[in-house]
Amino acid sequence: MKRAMIAVSIALASVTLALPLTSQASVKEEMRAMAGSFKGANSASDAATLKSELQTIKEHATKAKADP
Repeated sequence: MKRAMIAVSIALASVTLALPLTSQASVKEEMRAMAGSFKGANSASDAATLKSELQTIKEHATKAKADP
């Protein structure tokens, strides 16, 4: 029983330590995607392209905020 408790404790500790690292990676990817959309919006020559790029930025920002 004691070994089982140690194994469960180690498993919980490893998950607790690994979770922040995985969420940082996904937020970093979203920020990179937002930067690409920002560049597209900045170089847009018509309103439709600008609206599309701004909508994409909004979607990436919402996804990054929702990530734990």
